[in-house]
Amino acid sequence: MIFRKEHFEYDWQKRAETAEEIEDCIERGIEVPNANQLLDPERYAPTFIHEMHVYCFVCGDKLTVPLIMWNGFDGHSLEDGKQIWMHPNCAHRLSEHLEKDWKKI
Repeated sequence: MIFRKEHFEYDWQKRAETAEEIEDCIERGIEVPNANQLLDPERYAPTFIHEMHVYCFVCGDKLTVPLIMWNGFDGHSLEDGKQIWMHPNCAHRLSEHLEKDWKKI
């Protein structure tokens, strides 16, 4: 996922409240598409950010926007997702290294 400046200006609390409202509608028996229509569609989106990272996963330097974030697992549990945050150039460099490793297999 690519994060730009406008993503950090988004009202995350408003979005979280909307997600709770939709869950409440679903619990009351309203089907998901209908529950989504009851609410402002611009307010609803799943929350991806677990914790804002300060440093790049690849180079360790302080992050600046735009940046790239990927979700995954920590290798010990499927319950808690983990995230890696990177500068765009670092993500490109990482992908090149992963491809080189893949080609060796």
